[in-house]
Formats: sequence, C-alpha cells, structure tokens
Amino acid sequence: MANKISGRIITLSPTQTLTSNNGNSYNKRDFVIERIVFDRNTGQPATDSSDTPIFSLIGENCKLLDNAKIGDEVTVDYELRGRSYQKDGNIKYFNDIRVSHVEVKGLSSTNTHFAQNSFSDSFMSAPVITYSDTQKSFEPAQKPPSAEQLYNDDLPF
Repeated sequence: MANKISGRIITLSPTQTLTSNNGNSYNKRDFVIERIVFDRNTGQPATDSSDTPIFSLIGENCKLLDNAKIGDEVTVDYELRGRSYQKDGNIKYFNDIRVSHVEVKGLSSTNTHFAQNSFSDSFMSAPVITYSDTQKSFEPAQKPPSAEQLYNDDLPF
C-alpha cells in the first residue's frame, strides 16, 4: 500500500554513485520537502516548516527529479518499511522509506508565491506537469469550491 505526501522541495541533492557492502554500485539522490497541510475547516493549504521529511531515490528513480528545482511543489508516493539487523549481540531496527513515484506540480521559476510562503493561490492553481520522453503536457489544477459556495449549495444532503 502506497502513501502520498505533498510539499515544497527545500533541499535537492545531486545524484551520487555509492558502493554497497557487497561491492555493487548504485545511485542515490536525497531530497527534503516542507510538508503542505490543509486546514480542516477551510481546506486552505499551508506549509509546516517544522515538518520536513527526507526522501531518498535509489537507482533509476533518481531521474524522477532531474527537472525539479528547489521551491517546486511535489507529491511523493512512498512505502514505509522497517528492517532489523544484529550488531554486537543487539538487534537494531530502522525505517526505510521507499519512494515509488514523484509528481512535480509546478516550477519554482514560474510561481512567485513560494518566496512569500503563501500557498492559498499558488498550490491550487499551479499547473500539473507530466514528463514523458516525447513531450510535456500541462493540465491546470481545478480550484476547490469556496466555503460560501458549499454553504449555498442546494443539495439535500
């Protein structure tokens, strides 16, 4: 089961080539996001500067952020896994966050609202960018209805 989290890239490392304990080489790329949360009452997005998870891309997935920049909004699909190992007679545990997909939602150079940390307009109106080998397609995100529109709705439920 995959989880999703959205945020704004605040740190983006270059791809590194590392060597595993058994001598095999692999690529790794880390990035940190400032999480975007939504107000329960208004639905308006806001950032939480104290909620900054780090994610690692491994192997071919490192290319998922080749066109991304600091300040871009992303949605990350990930799976949380746990593993254990034994060291000096003690069992140690650690978590492993496996990223399966990253969707870049907007380019920082085209969206000036990031510098002011005001996501009320930029997050809902930022274009969704889908990268493919042959072309780039742009699909504008739809803005959700306002609280007043929902209140004045005449639906019976």
